Amino acid sequence: MSPKYSLPLLTAAIAIALQAQAEQVPQLETVTVTAQYRAQNAQDVSISTSVLTSDNIRQQDIHDSHNIALQVPSVSYAEFAPGQALIAIRGIISADDGPGMDNSIAVFLDGIYIGRQAAANFDLYDIERIEVLKGPQGTLFGRNAIGGAINIITKTPSAELSQRASATKGTYNTTRLNGYLNGAVADNIFGNLSVNLRKHDGYTQNVLLGVDNQDEDTLSARTRWLLQLDGTDIIFNADYTSDKRGDMGRTPIINNGTYDYVALHATLGGGENKTTSPIDGFSERTAKGASIETNTQMSGGKFTTITGIRQTSSEWAMASIGAPFNGGYDLDAGVFGIDVNDSIDESIDQQTFELRYTATGTSTFNYVIGAFALRENTSRVEQFKLDRNAISTGQVTLGNEITDQNNTTRSYAIYGHANWQLNDAWNIVFGTRLTRDNKSITTLSLNCGQQENPLVANYNLCDSGGGSLGVLQRTFAIDSNHSWQDISPKLALEHHTNNTMTYASISKGFKSGGFGGAPGEEQTATTPIKPENVWNYELGIKSDWLNNRARLNASVFYMDYTNLQVVHFGPSVANPEFGSFTTTNIDSSTISGIEVEASLLVNAFFDVHGAFTLMDSEVNNFKLETFAGELDLSGSELRQAPKNSYSLTLNTHLPIQYGELHGQLSYHHKDEQISDYINQNTRIEALDLINAQLSWHSPSEQWQCALWVKNLSDKRYISHAYSIGPGVIGIWGEPRTAGVTVTWLPR
Repeated sequence: MSPKYSLPLLTAAIAIALQAQAEQVPQLETVTVTAQYRAQNAQDVSISTSVLTSDNIRQQDIHDSHNIALQVPSVSYAEFAPGQALIAIRGIISADDGPGMDNSIAVFLDGIYIGRQAAANFDLYDIERIEVLKGPQGTLFGRNAIGGAINIITKTPSAELSQRASATKGTYNTTRLNGYLNGAVADNIFGNLSVNLRKHDGYTQNVLLGVDNQDEDTLSARTRWLLQLDGTDIIFNADYTSDKRGDMGRTPIINNGTYDYVALHATLGGGENKTTSPIDGFSERTAKGASIETNTQMSGGKFTTITGIRQTSSEWAMASIGAPFNGGYDLDAGVFGIDVNDSIDESIDQQTFELRYTATGTSTFNYVIGAFALRENTSRVEQFKLDRNAISTGQVTLGNEITDQNNTTRSYAIYGHANWQLNDAWNIVFGTRLTRDNKSITTLSLNCGQQENPLVANYNLCDSGGGSLGVLQRTFAIDSNHSWQDISPKLALEHHTNNTMTYASISKGFKSGGFGGAPGEEQTATTPIKPENVWNYELGIKSDWLNNRARLNASVFYMDYTNLQVVHFGPSVANPEFGSFTTTNIDSSTISGIEVEASLLVNAFFDVHGAFTLMDSEVNNFKLETFAGELDLSGSELRQAPKNSYSLTLNTHLPIQYGELHGQLSYHHKDEQISDYINQNTRIEALDLINAQLSWHSPSEQWQCALWVKNLSDKRYISHAYSIGPGVIGIWGEPRTAGVTVTWLPR
């Protein structure tokens, strides 16, 4: 062959070979989100978003906010008690869970706002994806979300028959049974059903009483139905969860100097994941809900209505110190001693209604307009009890104080959000939200030692006749009412190329004021807490590289915060020596940071995913009255705002003679975090966790068998800490757990 033709032919052959190889190499999955009520590639949405797909959820066993926080570095999680979770996104958190306060992080389940953390449930087997939206979200959702939103989307029923069942057995007597069924019951009616059972023995033991703490017994079920009519789809959802657990197993870790509880804890046999409280606690909660959604196609768009109801009941009682109060015990005589028992009985009834119109308009302009209404009633009885435990008497109450609060929140809003394509490269996004919130609360505060007061004498839980700690020294009954309103705009500019989208955005977030939980005096009960406001300034990029085998997303943000709501324990007018709980506002604070997420498909058998958040937070103006006098906390970092957080996940897929092996290794890190402003020795420890999984998939993919281990290094760590009179009390995180899961997917 002539050299004249050999070089072009060789070049063409190489190009064809390279193209064939490229076609064999998989590309990164296109993740579809509906954060803007349109099916969009997540790479085209100018919101800092982390999306957990159904595969992520299943492989990482994501069933609660703790597991979300491991995967999304911008999210921080701590748990004071089951149903009393402390979730932060970008350092924004609600620490007061009283009935007259709101959450900074909004949770939506298939479009239904879940107002209280006790009502949130992620343990559903049919989740399609979880969208974590960071920063203020107000122009697209029914309820304003000042810190961010967790948007949970379950699988839509379809005509195709699909089934899944799995069983797990592991350490700590772990048992999990899961089932899912989807299919058609008529030509235009489709439904699905998922059922889940999760159990394990205690991760923490009370060595003084010989009982388990931090166990789990959860049953959840969900069904979803789709009725397709001419031009209209009707979706019905219903879910139910029952969750029963033991005490949290709290442990003294730092003394305040009045008594050496840390040494006492060690003397009685306490240590890592071991508590020595003389009393035992429990947690029981149920959550259920139903909703109807209609979607009617119109000539220029879609008209949607969503009506939802939710009911949640939560009751728990937990030991507060983790060791006998002032060392008062005599084990030889069968006397275990006294501990402070924090007891809560809460019920929540919520109704929501939302209507919106999603207009497609033209190819260059689309918009969403909507209206939202919420009525939420929360009744909460909280007791601060001194409980004594002995073999001869059992666990009895020596004295108690009670706060009985009933709050009704009514919220109304209208919102609009538009996308305008200026040309092939530039888009402008703009919107606004008008919100009006009203809260009406009744508060009954009782010190049960004041038996001469008719309010005490006539209240059925005030039967001890003894004194208590004086957290609630005054007895009173009082009503309070207040309203707040706000306008929250958003503006963003997007620049699109074939593989890259950059954006700049400005948005305002708002969270209404409220009334603090467990007020110790009339003034605290009737003084409204100021509403929060934040302006978020953000620059971001979303990009795909190497023929869609690499992805790099990053954002830089700066948040100017006003009146961040915080709760602290300190001196009060009625009890300057011991103190009570008070909710107040940080006048001003700032949060800035960098978020990076990256993915790389190295080849057909190996991929890497990583995420990193660097955050700096600072209190600019905040003064508190403490037992030592006025304390200026300006310059402090915000609570649950770790400076560095990151995760790294390695996945491999190896074909073998009989099927395929899948391996996953993930590493998660969060820096140390403060969890109390006054006593800044109250900290959540830095966390480093390694999880691993190895699974076999049959050739037909009908069977899967996975060996998994969490907390591979068996790190023992404090997952949450709080400060009370005796000192700093810690809650232990989960130790190493391991097990095997078998999954059946009939074809």
